[in-house]
Amino acid sequence: MTTRSPSGSHSSMRSEVGLPTPAPGVKPGRCVTSHEAGNAEELARVLAGHLDGKPVATRGFAEREAALRALSDDELWAALHDWMATLNDVAEAAEAVPADTDVAWTGRTMKVPWFAEHMRQELVLHGLGHHRGRRCGSGAAGTALDDRA
Repeated sequence: MTTRSPSGSHSSMRSEVGLPTPAPGVKPGRCVTSHEAGNAEELARVLAGHLDGKPVATRGFAEREAALRALSDDELWAALHDWMATLNDVAEAAEAVPADTDVAWTGRTMKVPWFAEHMRQELVLHGLGHHRGRRCGSGAAGTALDDRA
């Protein structure tokens, strides 16, 4: 199901759900990659905080994506890979706690196994249907990876 904002614009729809609107000239693929790298970082940070007994509040999209948007295409792609690896490590460590353990996430709670599953669903939701050069950016690494997708 496709949902459109009343104005019908992508920028308006992003604003309505609290996502930062891309600056003029910013490629949609950079937005998606920044969003996914920020999600991986935030999921890992929040779950790790819970596992360490030091819970942290979930940050909003603008805060978690700002530094990522300033990176070059190749740096952004590397950050996505690094945060995905970190999330994987934290999710593996979380297998030591009961699966029905609740962890605070964006004003509600999520079960421990859903942190990795949430990321998987984000990647499926935002990763499918993107055309070459849109998902990974225009740098050499992004283009090579889009060619394989």
